[in-house]
Amino acid sequence: MFASKFWNFLLAIIITVLAVIILLVPVSVNESHVQSTRSILLKDRTQLEAVLKMEARARIDSTIAFAVDPEVRKYLAMANRFKPTEKFTGEEQDALLASLRKVNENLGPMAADILFVVDKKGTVVAQIGENERSSGYSLRGFPLVDSAIRGYLRDDTWIRDGKPYRMAARPVIHQGTYEGAVIHGMRMDRKLAEVLSAATHAQAALFVDGLVTDSVAPKPQAGDEEKEAQGVTFPGDNAINRCLGESVFTDENYTKKGRSNLVLCEMEPESGKGEMVRFFVTALKFVGEARNKDAGVAIIRTVPQGITVEQFIRAPERRAELASRKGMLGVIGAVAFFLILVGLLVVYLEGDRPKSRFLAEVEGMAAREGERLNIYRFRGKYRKIADAVNRAIDNAVKVLVSKATSDAPTVDKILGPKGTVERLSQPQFQIPEKISLDDIAPPPDLSSPPKPEAPRPPAPRPEPPVTAETQKDMPHAAGPKPPLPAPRPPAAKPMPPSKKEQDPETRYARIYKEFFDTKTTCGESTEGLTYERFRATLKKQEEAIFERTKCSSVDFRVYVKEGKAALKATPVK
Repeated sequence: MFASKFWNFLLAIIITVLAVIILLVPVSVNESHVQSTRSILLKDRTQLEAVLKMEARARIDSTIAFAVDPEVRKYLAMANRFKPTEKFTGEEQDALLASLRKVNENLGPMAADILFVVDKKGTVVAQIGENERSSGYSLRGFPLVDSAIRGYLRDDTWIRDGKPYRMAARPVIHQGTYEGAVIHGMRMDRKLAEVLSAATHAQAALFVDGLVTDSVAPKPQAGDEEKEAQGVTFPGDNAINRCLGESVFTDENYTKKGRSNLVLCEMEPESGKGEMVRFFVTALKFVGEARNKDAGVAIIRTVPQGITVEQFIRAPERRAELASRKGMLGVIGAVAFFLILVGLLVVYLEGDRPKSRFLAEVEGMAAREGERLNIYRFRGKYRKIADAVNRAIDNAVKVLVSKATSDAPTVDKILGPKGTVERLSQPQFQIPEKISLDDIAPPPDLSSPPKPEAPRPPAPRPEPPVTAETQKDMPHAAGPKPPLPAPRPPAAKPMPPSKKEQDPETRYARIYKEFFDTKTTCGESTEGLTYERFRATLKKQEEAIFERTKCSSVDFRVYVKEGKAALKATPVK
């Protein structure tokens, strides 16, 4: 049975391994999704930093259109020649504003949301966009403005009226002198989020004072059908705010360097049903004034939801892979079918076939009553079972025999108990309880003539019992009673051993003669009682008593027991 057990054990291991593999494959795939999302977001963060730098360079470059415009330079030089108490007239300021609007419209997507023109002292000469007619106030003290007046190109971020702006500054040169600077500002709103999301293909969110102001999910790209099938969702503003407040803003790198590590967050689905949505978040602080207001940009990538075993098997790429490997699948199927047949054959040879043979043997034994199972026709456990059945049959037969013989008639039941007067007849001899080989008479010695046996007295004729009725019919009923039969003479008492009997042979001969005479007197048969056999028995008994009692001698005495001659041995210390 070892082969079948090993085969079952092997099949169990194979099935277990396959089940574990099937269960672990989706887990491995889901884990790979997590690692893949993390790796992609790391690249997105690097790309985001590059996009912000290029966008700042593009804004700085866009300011050159204002710096080289003749109208702007002329009116700015005019403003620098005014006395502190003098200002632009309405016509002059309207002409400068018209020139600024015209240039700004020609910039297209890089048009400023707010634009300042400042003189050498940092005083605002003209402003378009928000509050465009406001002028005469100073922007001196802003690092961006101070650097631009001195002839440097700079970019920065400002917070005005609670709104974040990306600022760029360029000096204005007229006739070889710095006449002032152009301050170009673009509001950080949904447009910027769309630009960043399109550049990184990830969800982008802008936040100010730790709260999201705008968030944009990436637009579907070619090949995103698999993401839609996997149920990729994007977190809302509330989920992003919770993740920023609980994990991102407490990150050590974010507080020290302004750039956080990748943080994995979870949220419940908007429907309230289904699995938790996991997403990675990384945040960058803006430089400049907005940095102090905890303003920046965050990019988010959602981890695809876990797939089930069925989804893994029915995935399109799996189908294509299976279709390309039909030949290998056929070989694997053939090998599996062959192994199954081998396993069934082993189970039949070591399990089903021995069982069938055992049942056939048992049925044959039942048809042939009284027979036993041949245990040598079986092996292993079946041999033990057959042996147990045989032993059970033997025990059952013993019980039946004991019950049958307990009620059967015996000699004691018919003749009565031994030694009582209720027996119908007395046996001429008694069967000893223990028979030894020494009690068996040796064959007669044919070399010597047989010894004459003593004459046996005639057996007395039994007299009928005398009763009151029989006495009347008897002729001598009135006369004297008949004399009773004379009693048997008592057995001769053993004579004490004399000095002449110190010889063992003499003593054995005396005891033999006494025993022979006593048996003759009691009317017992002396056939087969020879001196040689009697002497050998005495000698053996004497040696046994010596060995058992460690006595000096043994005294044998002949007596009559229940009408028969008997011999008693007494050890002498």
